[in-house]
Order: sequence, then C-alpha cells, then structure tokens
Amino acid sequence: MRNLSILIILGMFCASALPAAELGERIRELKFTYLANEPENFGFDLESKDPAAPGRLVLVDFFGTSWPSGPEQGEILNALTEQYRGANLTVIAASGEPRAKLERYIAAAPKLLYAVAYDPNNMTAQRVIPGDLILPVCVIVDGRSRLLWAGDTSEAPGALARIYDGSYDMDKRIDLLPYYSQLAAAMRGGAPNEIRNLTDRMLALEPGNITAAQARLFLHESTGDLDGGWKFLGGRCAATPDEALWYWLAVGYGARNPGYRAEALKLLGRYPAVDSNRLETINMAWEIINNYEFSTAALDAAEKLLGTVAAPEWRERAALALLAYKRCDLAGALKLQREAVAMAEAAKVGSDQLAELGRAREYFNDLAASGNPE
Repeated sequence: MRNLSILIILGMFCASALPAAELGERIRELKFTYLANEPENFGFDLESKDPAAPGRLVLVDFFGTSWPSGPEQGEILNALTEQYRGANLTVIAASGEPRAKLERYIAAAPKLLYAVAYDPNNMTAQRVIPGDLILPVCVIVDGRSRLLWAGDTSEAPGALARIYDGSYDMDKRIDLLPYYSQLAAAMRGGAPNEIRNLTDRMLALEPGNITAAQARLFLHESTGDLDGGWKFLGGRCAATPDEALWYWLAVGYGARNPGYRAEALKLLGRYPAVDSNRLETINMAWEIINNYEFSTAALDAAEKLLGTVAAPEWRERAALALLAYKRCDLAGALKLQREAVAMAEAAKVGSDQLAELGRAREYFNDLAASGNPE
C-alpha cells in the first residue's frame, strides 16, 4: 500500500534545501555512475538544438534507500518505465548514498526496470533540484536539456500525462514550487490556518496536486472536521478524473472514517480504470478488501476494480484470493493464492514478500483441508 505520509512527501528527511537551477533553465549535464540498467543513451544529446528534441524526456528520481517512501517510489518508476516504453522516456533513480548500500538495494529489488545511478555527494542533485524543493525530489528534463518539471515522485505520473498531452503549464508550476517548503514549515509548526491558505493556493494553481490534498485531509482529520474533508475530497475527485490517486485517497478516507465508506464506494463508480493506473487500481482493491466491512457492495466494488487490470500479476491474484476467502470460497482462495505464489516466483519478488504469500497459501490450504471457514 502506498505510504504517503504528508511529512515524508514534504521532505522531512533532508536537512536543507539545495541551491540549483530553476524550471525552464538548461541543465549542462546529467552525470552519474550507473550501477544497474545503464541507458545506452538518453535518446538525445543534452546540447542538441534539434527542434524535435522536446518530445524526448529524462525522468530522474533523487531518492534514498532508507526513506519510508523508497519502496513506493520504486513501484512508480517501474510502472512509468513500462507505460512509456517506446515513448522516448528514460527513467533513472539516483542517490548519493554509499555505493555499497545502493548495490544492496539493487540486489534486493524484486523488480528493477529503471536505471539506478550513484551520484557522489549529491553533486548532480545540487545542480538540478530547484532551490524551493528538498529531497526526495523527482525532475523531468526535456530534449533541449531544459528542466521541465520538479516535484514529488507520487506527482510524476500526472505530470508526464500532462506533458505528453500538451496540457502542462510550466509557468503555473514555477509559481507552485515555493509553496512546498512553506507548507512543510506550516505542517511542522501545526499552523492550521496557514495550511488551509497554502493548500488553497496550491490547488488553485494545480487542481490535481496530491501533496496539497494530503495536507488538506490531514488538517480536516486532525481538527475533527470529517464532513469538511469528505466534501473537499469528493469534489476534487469529480473535477480531476485523470488522477487515480484522488480515488485512492477517497477509499483510504472511508477506511479511516467508517461513516464515509458507502459514499467512497459510490465515488468509485466514476473511477477511470485504465492500464496506466494499474498499481493504483490494485492498491484500491486491497484497501477495500482489508479495511471495509464484509458487505456485498464492498466486495463487489473490489472485484470490479480487479477485473479492470489489463496486465494481471501476483498482487492482483493475491487480492482476488483474499476476496474469495472473505466470500467463504476456500477452494477458490487456495487456487488463486497458488497462482499468486507462482507468478511472484516467476517475477523474482523479494524473499519477504514471497514468504508472506507462501504463509497465506498454507493458511488457505489448512482451512480448505479442514473445511473450516475461520
């Protein structure tokens, strides 16, 4: 499940902002030492004057292996690499952590489709990351070596979609960036009025901004204004149907606040289930199966979500197995869990995940053998 703690998103794990380029400026070089999946080339020369070059993009995620958001960042980067394969996008994860630590991260990664690079002393990060942002940060550079976009990794899928469809507005993003550090300070200082004002401004500039949404929901829940949080969230989902994360936020809000579960499930009727949102779709189904009451409506909603996944994988099978179990279909749960284990083994997932899947398989096997649903 996505661990989107707002304090993590706002960069609480880095000591200070790094002085660097501004959006729209040319980046002289992206110099790294590659440790995995080194790209043969970026698909362009960073000094190119080719007028066709802006369609070619490099996404660099500056990350840390020990940050709580690290595993989720990896899933996002894998998904983007698959989604934009053949679309002139190069995806790189770069870190200034010790090389040996990065090599252990690579060895333990269950799936690694993107390039992983060592950035000694964060030298490239310091030249590239806009001064209003602090690590972790994701940046996108275009074919004319312009710094096109910067923000949190969770915002990158929406940013790429807007860049590729031509709706991205760099001027609005430039206006937005200073608010990130201000919002982080307001969150640390527990200033509710400032949080409200800042999130209003951020969402006015970028209606689908997930970081601002997380902060706003935190504000509503921490002050006990649950109705206000739901009204805010429901309206935003309807206004930004391309942002799968907003629907995930709605499901999570219902899980945390049971009075809104039925409304959250109704909201999912407008969810745009497309292949690019595969991970979000599976995550939402898990959220419903794990946290919602054993109602037919909730289980039906989860099954409908999983039925839209275009490229089934072990996570989808494991979710279906749990759903079958909650419907007291022990034989079906065991069959699906066996498929999940086989798919996970083929995908070479991490040993901890594989062990957890195996334990669930044995649990379902014991229940099916005994005929006991509990």
